[in-house]
Amino acid sequence: MCIRDSYVGGDFTVSGANATANLAAFDTTTGNNTSWTPDPDNEVHVLALDGSTLYVGGEFANIGGAGLSTLAAISVSTGLATAWVPPTPNAAVKAMKISGNRLLVGGEFVTLGATPRNGAASFSLTTGLLEAWNPDLGAAPVVVNFGLVTGGIYIGGQSFWNTIGPEGSFTLVDSTTGAPL
Repeated sequence: MCIRDSYVGGDFTVSGANATANLAAFDTTTGNNTSWTPDPDNEVHVLALDGSTLYVGGEFANIGGAGLSTLAAISVSTGLATAWVPPTPNAAVKAMKISGNRLLVGGEFVTLGATPRNGAASFSLTTGLLEAWNPDLGAAPVVVNFGLVTGGIYIGGQSFWNTIGPEGSFTLVDSTTGAPL
């Protein structure tokens, strides 16, 4: 893999000349898909590239030769899972955004490992540890997007309820604490 590659995730079983499932890399010079095959076993919803690491979110249970469920870091060189292993979300990951040395993750989950997090969380890109940022989005939110502004983070999705009442499709929260702004 090299910097000129473009990555595509989704729900597919074959892509171009090289058979692959749900996640592929394309050479942006030739347009051909490459032999890079992390092979997630189910749908990929979102990708975030940081240097030589591709963060992948979706509905898979295995990816990059490892039993990683819904969230993983994949080497763009090898297609294998890296040593970055955060607490596992209990449901689909549908949104990611890199902000400095952290990865914002959103989706349909209500726990990460044993820690409650309703639809949104933040991880250290260095360690994979869950950070304290915890917006109160209610019991069953579905986060599908993040937008960064100075001191805040817009969160887009469905079924939000935070401490200031029903928010419908988006809310603005503090980028450090997750408190409503």
